[in-house]
Amino acid sequence: MVLYPEILAKGDPENLPLHLHLQYVLEAVEQFAQYRGMDLSLARAGAVLHDLGKCHPYFQAQLQGRRREANECPYRHEIGSLFFLHAFEKESHPALIEMVVSHHKSIYEDAGQKGLLDLDNDWAREDLLEVYLKDWDNWQQKGIDFLQAFGYACKPIAKEDAALLLQEIIQYCEDLDAGPSEWKGVLMGGDYFASALAKDTGHYLQNLFQVPDLSFYHSRQNELYPLSLYPSESNKPHTLVEAPTGAGKTDYLVRRCQGRMFYTLPFQASINAMHQRFEDSLRPGNPDISIRLQHATSHMKLVGKKNIKQETALQGLFGASVKVLTPHQLAGLVFGLRGYEALALDLEGCDIILDEIHTYSKVSQSIVLKLVEVLDALNCRLHIGTATMPTVLRNRLIEILGQDRVYTVSLKQEELQAFNRHDVFKLVGLKKALQLLKAHSQKQEKILVVANTVAAAQQCYKYAKKHSGYEKVMLLHSRFKRGERAERENLLTAWNAQEGPCMVIATQVVEVSLDISFDVLFTEAAPLDALLQRFGRVNRKRTKETIGLSKPVYILEARATTRPYEPDIVKRSFEALPDGAVLQENSVRQMLDEVYQKLDEEYSIQDQEIYADGRWQFAKLRHKSKSVLLEALEIDSALCITAEDQEEYERLNFFDRMQFEIPVRYRSIAHLIIGQSKLGSKPFIVSNEIYSSDLGLLVPKKEKQKFNPEQQFF
Repeated sequence: MVLYPEILAKGDPENLPLHLHLQYVLEAVEQFAQYRGMDLSLARAGAVLHDLGKCHPYFQAQLQGRRREANECPYRHEIGSLFFLHAFEKESHPALIEMVVSHHKSIYEDAGQKGLLDLDNDWAREDLLEVYLKDWDNWQQKGIDFLQAFGYACKPIAKEDAALLLQEIIQYCEDLDAGPSEWKGVLMGGDYFASALAKDTGHYLQNLFQVPDLSFYHSRQNELYPLSLYPSESNKPHTLVEAPTGAGKTDYLVRRCQGRMFYTLPFQASINAMHQRFEDSLRPGNPDISIRLQHATSHMKLVGKKNIKQETALQGLFGASVKVLTPHQLAGLVFGLRGYEALALDLEGCDIILDEIHTYSKVSQSIVLKLVEVLDALNCRLHIGTATMPTVLRNRLIEILGQDRVYTVSLKQEELQAFNRHDVFKLVGLKKALQLLKAHSQKQEKILVVANTVAAAQQCYKYAKKHSGYEKVMLLHSRFKRGERAERENLLTAWNAQEGPCMVIATQVVEVSLDISFDVLFTEAAPLDALLQRFGRVNRKRTKETIGLSKPVYILEARATTRPYEPDIVKRSFEALPDGAVLQENSVRQMLDEVYQKLDEEYSIQDQEIYADGRWQFAKLRHKSKSVLLEALEIDSALCITAEDQEEYERLNFFDRMQFEIPVRYRSIAHLIIGQSKLGSKPFIVSNEIYSSDLGLLVPKKEKQKFNPEQQFF
């Protein structure tokens, strides 16, 4: 029987009764606390207590659309909930306060100034009490009834005693030390879980926190993949593996794992592919474990699965046995973003694989290095893999983790020789490149062309469609509608498995992306690590017959502009590579050191990080808004949709809208915006004329007031 069904925890469209929500949260918090070895009686009490403030008539009116008056003190239900703290023993108050008081708003410097200490600073105490204790006798009784329904005896409390209780809570919050609150984390983790899954909470709580059986990876040995023959046992907790593409690096990193596994990669396509790889390899031996992926558009990968809504909701929640994600999904630990305490509890003591760590630069590199430091402090076992890492980055990672705690693995010199597979040619001038492109087209080869910008890739594609004579020609970059880009990536995977010629023109989205192999590469000059990744898309398949064979990669000398890369890095990279010779894998480290002589230390995040010098620097029960992370990454990102898609976009649900969204830099389209949707991600609206299903989004220069899609703009 549902008690007070008219008292809601959530309004439209869920209209979820508070009684049911408390039950769901209780189940989730209990499971999380049990995994963490925490006091279950305290965890249960906090779960029941956390939302009792929603009994207040003010909150129920808010659910019906009531808006706060300009000079009216805000009502926060989590603060209202704490007026029932007297139902519990005094010694339990600290844990219960930590669970409840800031599970929505930071206690101080909340973005909307609605944290407890913000309100206490901005409003007179009597004004606070007037709002929170309004109609107290009535709504207090409902809260007491809920407590009794869950087995907690509670007597009414007078307003005077409630005021003293508020003072106790405020004093406790003012006296807190630094560091994440374990109690806040367990409540937030459970609340997120139950809010996302509601009536399905109990079902999806089954089989969480299981350690995966990785015997599939331990049983595979093949001399073609040297690392499969290397032992993975060591009493050192951390791992640093440096090996060329195709050496068996992924398998080795997985073999080093002992517990629940979080596998990080930099790009969406590679995350999708790795998730599928784990589904195929681990699911047969682990039928019940939770294998998840998490990135900005990961739900699109789940289209067609049963229970897509629930599967999507699970992606960011606790308890996965295996999760594939980007390091930026973990960046809340670095900046103290909302929910970071729950994330810390979920990750602590687990295995974290940081693959392709060399791909991060500038601010991203600073974030990832700090993330390594924080994860080490959480007793995680870190396993770092890379095909291309300069000594300066390698040394910094070992400095953070400790030389005696890192198990380092690299191939022997003679083994590296077997990975010499690219003939490098430097080209000066476009004319020579076009002649060679024509010659390779006549050989009916699989050709990859990589440009540094979307505009350049679009120009190359138009040329290839007209002159290559190929039937299969594809353009792949980030400015397609998300649904269309996913279709192209799937088609590219299919082409890779087929015999016969094809030509793909892409931007850096292919650098650490799909498992594809071409016969020849044409690329613009770029930073050395990016070039090496592009080379890795050529002659990728390893068989006994292909070892010792090399295929050509052509690098076109940098133009006047090297956007989006730094000119000096591009110039040094071009100079470091051989010309007309096979790239020697055993010389790659030396070349990298010539190009990258120092880390991007000028991109400091010291004024925003919450962990430094071996200790937490951020007060308990505080968290920051997500905008801190966006500022640190200097993100100029936006979403747009075409005018013709707006009606359909606004009609669809969240899961289907994303297929129409086009990721862009705001500054590049600011002069092209003709409107903005009020629904979904609130994308900007652009004209149909500047989008082509063949080319993606076309961005003319700002000085051109009218745009003719037939014009060239490279």
